[in-house]
Amino acid sequence: EPLLKWFESNKHRDIPSQEKHLPLGKYAETLLLFYLENHDHFQLLSHSLQLNQEKITIGELDYLFSKEGDEHAIHLELAIKFYLKVERDGTEVYLGPSTKDWMKRKLVKLFSHQLQLPHQRKDLLPSSLQKLDFTSQLYLKGTLFLPYNEWEMERQNPLNCGWWIIIEELDLILNKKYHYSVITKKADWIFPFNSRHPLYQKDEFSLQSNQMLEGRDEIMLCRFDENKKVLDRGFVMRANWPQEQL
Repeated sequence: EPLLKWFESNKHRDIPSQEKHLPLGKYAETLLLFYLENHDHFQLLSHSLQLNQEKITIGELDYLFSKEGDEHAIHLELAIKFYLKVERDGTEVYLGPSTKDWMKRKLVKLFSHQLQLPHQRKDLLPSSLQKLDFTSQLYLKGTLFLPYNEWEMERQNPLNCGWWIIIEELDLILNKKYHYSVITKKADWIFPFNSRHPLYQKDEFSLQSNQMLEGRDEIMLCRFDENKKVLDRGFVMRANWPQEQL
């Protein structure tokens, strides 16, 4: 309720126009920056702060801010991630669609390096911030996508869980009573369930699906019921994913 009230009171403010062209991670950082800059209970101290030593970048801190009534300043790292569950050499792993990003590696880097920076390298902070006692926090948002044969629509929340299939398995998810929305812009992966995207029926989507995957590893697909209410979302991956990329 407080968050909804905040949105209502700030929806008149201008959002930077260049955000539409940012990569997904930077786009998400811009949204959170807007929130921190315009919230009465937070004082933003710095953001996207590079820590440099002898012209070498040691790391970058996403947000440094203080909170009303809190004696500790906060160092916040934001990560927006979408991982697909696969089996690799008999082990369950979670990969990003490009397969360059592995969830385990990312978490190790965040906890062992990124969140330690304002404590281990306080000397690289601006002098005005070195006297502050920072509490480091991770804000990890995103979705885990299961192989479609493990997906149970009735039991899983479409906001933080989804399914994935390869293009050859497309018929498994198509149904004449459903509608489909194709999400091609990564910035819309965060919350793609809105009227900006046209809805297709089964035959329309089948005709266009291969063309939509041209030159891409994935497309995100949202399914809606006959009343155009969202059911779930998932990734349709190109043939042989992820074997040909690993």
